[in-house]
Formats: sequence, C-alpha cells, structure tokens
Amino acid sequence: MLIVAPWADTATIDLCVEEFRVIPADIHLGPERILDRFAQVRISRLGAMASLQLTRAPLSAVELLQKRIIDMAVAATALVVNGRHLFYALSFPLHRVHGLLARTYATFGLTDEAYALTASPQAQTWTTKRIVALQLLLQSFWVAGATVGALAGPRLPLDRLQGLDFALTALFVVLAIEAFRAARDLPTASLAVLCAAAGQALFPRQMLLAALSLFAGLLVARSAHATRKPADG
Repeated sequence: MLIVAPWADTATIDLCVEEFRVIPADIHLGPERILDRFAQVRISRLGAMASLQLTRAPLSAVELLQKRIIDMAVAATALVVNGRHLFYALSFPLHRVHGLLARTYATFGLTDEAYALTASPQAQTWTTKRIVALQLLLQSFWVAGATVGALAGPRLPLDRLQGLDFALTALFVVLAIEAFRAARDLPTASLAVLCAAAGQALFPRQMLLAALSLFAGLLVARSAHATRKPADG
C-alpha cells in the first residue's frame, strides 16, 4: 500500500502511522511530489483488487551520463579495494590443487589468510585436500563473522568503541609479520616498505593498488636481472 501525503504535514503523517500500523499490509509513506518523477500513473482494477502501475520516463542524456559515471566510480572502487587479489594469483600454489572442482573452489575461496598460509615455505608439501579444507574453514570464518556482524552490529554502540576501525589494518600487520618470520628476506621486506611509502606519497587515494603494482614490477625486474647476471658471467 502506497500512501502519499504532504511531507510538511507531520500531524497527518503521525495519524497515518498510528492508524495503519494495525493493518497486516506493507505500507509505504511518500511525499506528495514523489509521483511527479513518473511519466504515467495508472490504477488498474481486477475484480475487488486494485494495483498501482508507475511508468518512469526514459532517461535523458544527462541522466544516462550521470549513471555511467556512477557505474565507473563503483567499478574503480571495487578494483582498488580488491586489486590485491590480482597479485595473489602470482604466487598462490594453485598448481598443487588437483581436480577441476577443487581448483575452481580454490580460486573462488581465496582469502588473505588462505594466501598467507599456503604461500609460505612450510606449505610447499601440502596436499590438495589440506589446502581446500583450509580454505573452507577460513571462508566459513568470514561468512560467520559477516553474518554475526550484520545481525549484531546495529545493536552495538560502535560509535563508542574506540580503535575498532583498526582491526583490518591489524590483520594485515600480523600477516606481514608472519610472512617475514617465515622467509626472513630483509631486502624484499624493505622493498615492500619502500613501495608502500611511494604509493602513499604519489597515489594516496589508490595507495594499495599502486604499491602492489610497483612492488610486483620491481620483483619481476629483480628476478630478470638475477637470471641474466649468471648468463653474462
């Protein structure tokens, strides 16, 4: 049920809310000019039932351009936020996962924790079963945590919990520390820190994607230089 009322008439709105709350129906209150955006408003009747049909006017050229800009902004944001997964594929041990179904899920269920654990030197002998089981467990943690957060989050005084926004940053700090402990590669760690600083200085709004791109490029250049050096000697 759609009820259109003068938006400034608070007494009428309060009366509608009070009187219609006992009716077992889905009721939506809207301002009186909400119907102006539709090119056609028609009420159709079929027996004792009535339906409201709203037809929107075609988008103008300006509206189409605005929509495309919004779509591009959303796509760019998704790329910046999830761009790190593009680099995970460079060293994730997918070659040790056998079977089409297992490889498909290993690609789909790749998380930060799964990458950090499976790309470590200690995991070089892990089997397909162990890798997939680990990913299932870690993804279940993500799903369960997101579900609990969605249900319990609105009921928690998050605005008064100081430092909670640092949780994800702390996760990556711990993963970086564990990665360094596993490899003890000081030059590579120093290169990563320099790339992060350069990305923050040059591209502060896309720091992560810029730093990862620079880091991957320098690693490729270092590897090419290391393989060329023995050949030259």
